[in-house]
Amino acid sequence: MVPRPLGLALLLGVWASSGCGQALPPHGRQLLLRSYDACRQAEYSEVVRHTDRFLREFRRGPRQDEALYLRGYAYAKLVEPTKAQADLRQAFNRSSHSELKAKASLALAELALEAADAATAEQWYRASLSLEDRRGPADRAYFQLGVLLQQQGRWHEADIQFSRLVFFFEREAVARLARDRMQCRAWTIQAGCFEDRVRAEGLAARLTREGLAASAAPVLTAGRLVYAVQVGRHAMYEQARAELAGVARHAEGAVVAATR
Repeated sequence: MVPRPLGLALLLGVWASSGCGQALPPHGRQLLLRSYDACRQAEYSEVVRHTDRFLREFRRGPRQDEALYLRGYAYAKLVEPTKAQADLRQAFNRSSHSELKAKASLALAELALEAADAATAEQWYRASLSLEDRRGPADRAYFQLGVLLQQQGRWHEADIQFSRLVFFFEREAVARLARDRMQCRAWTIQAGCFEDRVRAEGLAARLTREGLAASAAPVLTAGRLVYAVQVGRHAMYEQARAELAGVARHAEGAVVAATR
């Protein structure tokens, strides 16, 4: 339902934007370049090693924010969230570059989301969007913030985020996902999804016989009209989630989904 956090796209463009007008010795540049190369190769322990050295040797030099961001990113990938948060916060506070600050705050939002801290995640998503609202990774921030607001039952606020995403990024694939979620006002358990209406109605009938209040409804998924078998209607995400296991016993692969 939600894209996985901390994709490599968060790194794109930082190198180009962060060093403007700042002199750095060749050795320092090499350490940062090696850090980026290690990131692209998913060698996150090497990223930590190179950035540790950079931060020791150039403690008062330029581009500390960049090294802190890279190390925080690597710590997140190594599943060390406390270290990741500390570095990313420092990168955000020290940097004067809006692109790097936006990416650091997005990474912090997604770490908070993984820790089930919705209030902090919302704070950092909004911080990211206040810095970069029309360029990547703003599309990701709009979408994930909208989903987060829906999970709290703040449907109208979620529509605002999805509308902005569609307006600024109408050609991106994530805009189609946002359109599917716009104007949803409840949570349901989706027991199945079919292009064939007869198959959907057959599953709904079976689940009804087994004691579940199921129905087949036409819905949009990634811009395609399909027939979803839905069980129940709930105002809050956690209410639907609490019912999921019971439905899954009758329909393998059941998931919680937003619905109109």
